[in-house]
Amino acid sequence: IIGAGIVVLTGLAAHDHAGPAVVLSYSAGAVAAMLTAFCYAEYAAEYPVVGGAFNYVSLTFGEFAAWVAACDLILEYTLSAAAVAKGFTAYFASLINVPLEKLRLQHSFFTFDFLALIIVVILSLVLMRSTRESSTFNVLVVAIHMLLIVFVICA
Repeated sequence: IIGAGIVVLTGLAAHDHAGPAVVLSYSAGAVAAMLTAFCYAEYAAEYPVVGGAFNYVSLTFGEFAAWVAACDLILEYTLSAAAVAKGFTAYFASLINVPLEKLRLQHSFFTFDFLALIIVVILSLVLMRSTRESSTFNVLVVAIHMLLIVFVICA
């Protein structure tokens, strides 16, 4: 997801709100990611089963904690997909040289992003299809992404 958040939104947040404190944010995020990796390594050594956070939390803390972790994961995936889709709308608006306000409906402080909704629905349908189709789609998108990165570096 290069460009949808880590490049664009970080620069905007640093410029408008945080300034040099963004370095501290990244440091705190790095420490949290490191501690999470240590937790997963410990769980994987203790319970050598295939699975993610749900399986590890289920085996360690029980079903209720696993249910809470699953709800948290669904919320995390939903919010990250929405943020990336909204970032794509901004990129698409700059690509076709149209003001971003023409692609979004604004009412008071609510914003409806129809293009982001379409993207999320289409990608959700691809993921619901099956693992094989979503894996093929993922390989195709990553290949295009890598070609674009190489093109930008070489150009």
